[in-house]
Amino acid sequence: MPEQIIYTINRAVPGHLQSGYGIYSESDGISEGDRADVLARFSSFKPPMPISGPDDPNLELIPKALAFGTLRSGKMCIAQKTFTGYIYGMPSRYNNYVSHSFICDSLEGYPIEYLQSPSFCGGIDFDGMDVTSAPPRLGRSPPELEEGRAISLETAKEFAESKDGRFLRLLTYRILDACDRKDRVLLCADWKEIPLWIAAATMLFPKSIADRITFVTYIHPDNASACEETVMGLYDRRRGQIREGIMTAEDESCDPSETFDGPFNDYIGGAYGGLREGFFGFLGKAKAETPGKEIIDLYDLYCIAEKGMKLSGDSLDRAWEALKKYGANLPAGCAAAAVECRIGVLDDADVDYIQNDLCSSLDDAECVRKIRIAVAKSRLQGMDSLGSAETMEFYRKNKGSIADMAAYGLGSHFASAPGAYLAARYWSDSRAADAYEAASEALGQAGQDAAEFILADRPLAEAVLGQGSPAGTDLKHSILAGILSSRTGLAEAGRLAETVGYDPDMLEALDGAMAEGPYAGAYLRERCGSLLKEGKTGEAEAMYSAHCGSAGADDLMAALDFLGADGRPMEKACLPAIAKRFESMPADFQSDKRLQIAQRLTDMGAAPAGKCPRTALYLAANSLRRGSPAELNGYDGLSPDEKRTFCRRVFLGGFRIDEEWFESRLAPFAGHESAELYETAASVILPTVRDSADVLAAYIVAVRKAGIAVSDLTFKNMTWRGKPSKLERSVDKAGGNEGDLETYYEHSERPPEDKKGGFFGGNGGKDTGPREPDDRKADGRNGGEGSGSLFKGLKGLFKK
Repeated sequence: MPEQIIYTINRAVPGHLQSGYGIYSESDGISEGDRADVLARFSSFKPPMPISGPDDPNLELIPKALAFGTLRSGKMCIAQKTFTGYIYGMPSRYNNYVSHSFICDSLEGYPIEYLQSPSFCGGIDFDGMDVTSAPPRLGRSPPELEEGRAISLETAKEFAESKDGRFLRLLTYRILDACDRKDRVLLCADWKEIPLWIAAATMLFPKSIADRITFVTYIHPDNASACEETVMGLYDRRRGQIREGIMTAEDESCDPSETFDGPFNDYIGGAYGGLREGFFGFLGKAKAETPGKEIIDLYDLYCIAEKGMKLSGDSLDRAWEALKKYGANLPAGCAAAAVECRIGVLDDADVDYIQNDLCSSLDDAECVRKIRIAVAKSRLQGMDSLGSAETMEFYRKNKGSIADMAAYGLGSHFASAPGAYLAARYWSDSRAADAYEAASEALGQAGQDAAEFILADRPLAEAVLGQGSPAGTDLKHSILAGILSSRTGLAEAGRLAETVGYDPDMLEALDGAMAEGPYAGAYLRERCGSLLKEGKTGEAEAMYSAHCGSAGADDLMAALDFLGADGRPMEKACLPAIAKRFESMPADFQSDKRLQIAQRLTDMGAAPAGKCPRTALYLAANSLRRGSPAELNGYDGLSPDEKRTFCRRVFLGGFRIDEEWFESRLAPFAGHESAELYETAASVILPTVRDSADVLAAYIVAVRKAGIAVSDLTFKNMTWRGKPSKLERSVDKAGGNEGDLETYYEHSERPPEDKKGGFFGGNGGKDTGPREPDDRKADGRNGGEGSGSLFKGLKGLFKK
């Protein structure tokens, strides 16, 4: 039952009451807080102008004022204030009133409907007051609060339809703003219309919202600043003095732009048309109990979901915000209609909400399917035009849509190269069965075109090469070729081997491709090491033996190191292949490595036997650089040219070449009569001379000192084309004498076309025949006879 307080002028009651304004009577059990709230907010009243007496014509202008609000305790209070006339005992003061307040938990109807309720006290018979005792308590069971007879839904509708809708829209929006922001709306109109304007605005809303709109239907202008209610109805005959901010119903300058454009304007303009109940039912489904201005968003959503309207712009944005807040409570069809309406303008946040929140809250599987597919198709619409660099970012933003397409078996949607990449990437991330099916279908349709996009994402490329991949063999090979063509280091090759090591087909392709590349040896050693750890010795032997049989010279030493490490069980199988390969290698590669390989093969017992094996020849040639020619004997199976090629490359080693160097290498030849051996030694040594007169002089002096007898074969086809004087000075400097030079120096004519000096093979021009030493020397100093150019040649005659 509601509690009550009656407030008015009191007669003095000895021992109980004082005269003056105060509580005349109240119910039992009212809390001190509620009583204080009622007295502060709902008990005062001031007529708009002084009233002189019962005949004053202004009495007709004083309405009953209805006030409604929420107390601090959360209870509702509705109070009616009625002007009664004379103040008791003061005939000259004609401004008494009665304020009757009801305190209750809820109201059956809209608060404005209680205006002029018969339950309110309309006056006190002061003459009949018993001043000997306090007025009786109202008790806990007074009559129920009845609705008034002045305002109803039909009354409000008729009034709204008779007025210009602009002011009602403006008032409605201002009231919604005030509810959200705790502002106040000061409404100025004819005193009879003030409650009707409040009714027209508040009764457009569900009662749950209307209960939040506190109001006073009439308040004196001087009391406005002390009023706490949302809407204050102000009657002021001094229209020219109305303060700024007061809403005036008759104001022709009311700007419609202050209201929102959109369906809610039409709802207000319809003045309680047939939409009202349907909209209220929709709000009940959404469980939107106490929204403020949010009701505009909900109405826009209602227009989409229930009326089938296609909204756009701000209206669509507002509807979407309402869906995000209340969509979980609404039927699936409402969500589907809203998504369909927004499908063309979805942003990342919208898609995230649909996929992660909205769809999970709906229990209609078919509706969820349609929503997800529609969103996915919309988001993936532009994927076919993507470049390979753009697909990664596109995937990040649209992973959910890609997952939906895969989940609903729409792999054919990814038939393009970018689409195939997206499907494959989703499979790589999720490894789900539906993802595999979608990727397999997409990659099969895109074919080799997908390779470029997959190669741009290296982790994906490696995943596609691995076991269980949805890619076909041809596509895998294309991707593998693309990876290997861009190799920059062994570390990636090893990692790639581990990645595809579970797929025999791709492992075979990888091994075949790497065996021909610059990193073949290192790659295969890494692979073989892995196989050995797995106990697959036979497989490792076969793989590495094949490699060693065709390895390059630079990789043979690394192969020997690998086999010799930790007693590898593959050594016996692979060493013969290395030795065979070494025997077939051309001699023209780095001498130090050649000698190291030959020595290692010999030490490991793998040097091949047979006629003139090159492994042994390398070791023998190496002895020549140490001054011992004995090992060169007996290799008659090699031609002199082969011997010279091998020996020459071994003999030279970056030393400082001078007379002493030549002496140390020529000394072992003293006393040997083998012309071939001498020729081999000479052919190894002499190229060192090249174009240097100093080196040639050192060689001549060294041969002379060594007393070596050499046949004409020693210096045949060797000529010096430099200046004779330069060679003479070099011989002198080397400590030789004129006889040394005369012994090996003879006169020849220079061909006209040969202008440059130097030390060359060949005859070097026409031989002029034997000359006396003095003649040869004179020719050398004078530069030749006559006008023809002459040069001095070496014609090999060693004489003891």
